[in-house]
Amino acid sequence: TVPAQPGRPRTPAAEEDASAAEKAADERADAIEGLKTELQQMKDADAQTEKRLKAAVEAAEAKEASARESGARLQRRVDDTKRNLERAESERETGIKTAETAVKTAQDRLQTLRNEFAEVQRNPSANSAAYSVRQSELEQEISDAREKLRDAEEELPRVTAEVDRAVETARALAAQAEKPIEEAKQSFRAVTAEADAARDELDRAKLDAQNRQRDLRGRIAAEE
Repeated sequence: TVPAQPGRPRTPAAEEDASAAEKAADERADAIEGLKTELQQMKDADAQTEKRLKAAVEAAEAKEASARESGARLQRRVDDTKRNLERAESERETGIKTAETAVKTAQDRLQTLRNEFAEVQRNPSANSAAYSVRQSELEQEISDAREKLRDAEEELPRVTAEVDRAVETARALAAQAEKPIEEAKQSFRAVTAEADAARDELDRAKLDAQNRQRDLRGRIAAEE
């Protein structure tokens, strides 16, 4: 209430002006208080929205991390099977080459003994006993060489079949490991897009809350 001038009574018009000013001041104070209440309610609502969106981001990022780890496991499996296939192919090459070398070595040994046996027969020693002993030795050695050659020739297809099976098994496992990769990539792209969308929504909500609260604080400041 506007105090009256000392010694001078207020006129009805002055009283009316004072009452109107007091009423306007009260209304402005009420308006400011209402805006402050609105601001607090806005802050509370925005905080709840941010909390909800952060939870959504965390859930989406957890799915993203899980999909990433799942994809990494699949890729490690693919890498392992590829290395196994490369090793099987290398062992196949080495195994067959070793078996073929064994056959060639046995053939050469047998041929060498046969040549020596033929030479002994063409040029018999003056010492018939020594000649007979050497001939018997060569016959035994030739027999042993034939057996070794036969064993080597039988070993070659066995080894070839064994290493071929190993390669085919490794190749099948590698192909099997590759199958889920494309699906995993698509799944990861989907969950990554979901996580990106959740992060974008949170960012937009934060920015929107900042703008609305700033505008409302500006209105409060203007009223004050």
